[in-house]
Amino acid sequence: GDPTRVGDRATLRSFLGYGLRAALGDRDAVRFLNDPINMTYCGEFIYVALNTVLHPFNRAGLTELLDGDAAAAEEILSLQARHNRREPTILSQKSEDAEFEALLNRTPSNPEFDAFHIGMPVVPENLLPLDQALARQGYPVPTGSLPLPPFTLSQLIRRAFRTMLPRHQGQQGGPELAAKVAAAQARVLGYLEQAIVQQLGLDAVVPETDPRRRAAHRFVQIVQQQLERPFDSQAALNQTVDSLVAKVDEMLVGYGDRTRFAPPRIYTDLGQQDGDPGLPQGWGFQLETVGALVARNVLGDPAQTQAKAWRTIEVRSPYLRGDDVQLCQGALIRRGFSVKADGIFGPASAEVVKEFQQGQGLEPTGSIDEATRQRLLAVDS
Repeated sequence: GDPTRVGDRATLRSFLGYGLRAALGDRDAVRFLNDPINMTYCGEFIYVALNTVLHPFNRAGLTELLDGDAAAAEEILSLQARHNRREPTILSQKSEDAEFEALLNRTPSNPEFDAFHIGMPVVPENLLPLDQALARQGYPVPTGSLPLPPFTLSQLIRRAFRTMLPRHQGQQGGPELAAKVAAAQARVLGYLEQAIVQQLGLDAVVPETDPRRRAAHRFVQIVQQQLERPFDSQAALNQTVDSLVAKVDEMLVGYGDRTRFAPPRIYTDLGQQDGDPGLPQGWGFQLETVGALVARNVLGDPAQTQAKAWRTIEVRSPYLRGDDVQLCQGALIRRGFSVKADGIFGPASAEVVKEFQQGQGLEPTGSIDEATRQRLLAVDS
């Protein structure tokens, strides 16, 4: 994950505001974005872009980001319109201001954008920030939170472990299997040592003898030593690994200026569907979230969603499919149940629903009626 300074609503708003002002030629904004710590690349750019649903780029959203400067918001909309008419703008063509261009220090641009093959999307004027849309429909989110939150260093390491050595819920295994998995995880951690150093920004400027580099090496050694001891089961091994990885923030954060990281692409692309409770649980961009469904007008005011009224989800022939099915599957996953969030409700999904209903004191029918749906969403909020 790329390091990022965008970790909450306030830093996101500030970052987006500087970006808009830079597009209008503001030199202070350009200097801010050219500061190495504020530069965005690849994963971080996607991370910031996904969170912009909190600040839609329509007239109201732009004006808010620009501290109430309605004239500047109109300039941004004009720039957008000119680009979409295939007219050159500051974004696609160098200006005649040599001093500004020197300050801007343009990196190689996107030839598809410069050739007007990529347009600038026009955002509907009535589109609300996603958190406001959710609140209006009865799904408030924590104040200041991001739909897709950043990772800590320990969470990045946890993600790497679970990607390279996937866990399977309910998997049983005695000491022999646990020993094999522990050995594999020790090897994986050895490969990750250099990645940890790079994530902390210590590889290019800090010699290997520096205490900060040595601390990272010491952390890897401690974990590998712990993995050498015998474990009664794979569950015991997993618990030990999780507790050790959680300590990386205590041991290493502060040795670099990087404490938050943009989520890895595989995490955003897959929509957080692996059910790992130790990772950030964003409310807006899991593929099955309430946020996405409110935005699609699946959930909300019945007067506005009559065409997509809630239905009882049960096993039928052919199987029921849809966003509402995926929403419930995603809620089950985040409660620790093993089910695929594919939007298809078959016998496997029904069995998991029965487990959930039994745990909630509901009749285990395997169907998602109104009572089950409300309990699922209440627990998932």
